[in-house]
Amino acid sequence: MVIEHTMEQRSEEWYNVRAGIITSSVVSSIMAKNGLGKGADTLCIKLADEKLYGIEDSGMDTFHMQRGRELEPLAFKEAQRYLSREFKTLRECGFFYNSELNSGSSPDGVISDGG
Repeated sequence: MVIEHTMEQRSEEWYNVRAGIITSSVVSSIMAKNGLGKGADTLCIKLADEKLYGIEDSGMDTFHMQRGRELEPLAFKEAQRYLSREFKTLRECGFFYNSELNSGSSPDGVISDGG
């Protein structure tokens, strides 16, 4: 079952709801060609730690991360404009949690037809 938690991304509530959960941002770092990669063990320890002690903002902020946050409002507005021609809407969202897989994701937006 997928549950949408509606809160502002990178808020304290957002960090709390994703503590101890495999998120889409870490999947590529644990996958290898033939199954789990070297990062899987490290991730398991990190997720257990988050579940026990919670998550704090790591403070990690690269140039590309900062640029992405700065350009996101413009990109969102342009995506809304494009989708309106297709008679669809785009809305902001918080965090989607899949209880069956104990995983989740925070997409930049959700399209009215579920995309």
